[in-house]
Amino acid sequence: MKKCNTILWVILLILLDQAVKLIIYHLFMESNYSFVPNLLEFKPIFNPSHSYWTAKLGANLGVVAHLSMFSFIWAILIIFYKFYHKVDPKNKLLDTALIFQTAGFASAYISIIFWKDGVLDFIYLKPLNIVCDLKDLYINIFIALWIIGTSIIAVKHHTSFKDMIQYIKALFKKG
Repeated sequence: MKKCNTILWVILLILLDQAVKLIIYHLFMESNYSFVPNLLEFKPIFNPSHSYWTAKLGANLGVVAHLSMFSFIWAILIIFYKFYHKVDPKNKLLDTALIFQTAGFASAYISIIFWKDGVLDFIYLKPLNIVCDLKDLYINIFIALWIIGTSIIAVKHHTSFKDMIQYIKALFKKG
């Protein structure tokens, strides 16, 4: 995918996430709608822990820790992306996965930095007792596309974890 198209898609997804949150914040914070009874509800709530996992673990790591954690994970995923992209440059699933991952992480940064009460979640999956937002959906789409894309590359090109380790070692030997 062309770099300008990738950037455009990332920006559009971020704008969609933030626009929906602004609309909900200004017009629907006190609303609660059941779309599919006992399954899917609209339930806006701020998550002061900034992420699902820290909320579930009862740990609020704070803004700096979250931003650092997301930056570290993003950097590692970019290295993995470059490895798989080098092996199979025509794999569009990884390009699409990267768009969703980057949009999800950028939306997380924005939410953590600019929303003073925490991350605004609004999609309630009742059976799982999870409230999430579009950013979380982006990250889950990334995970699904990533698993499918890397699996296809591994089978098609017979790559292994050892190949990835050698690639990473070579990156550090160059610099």
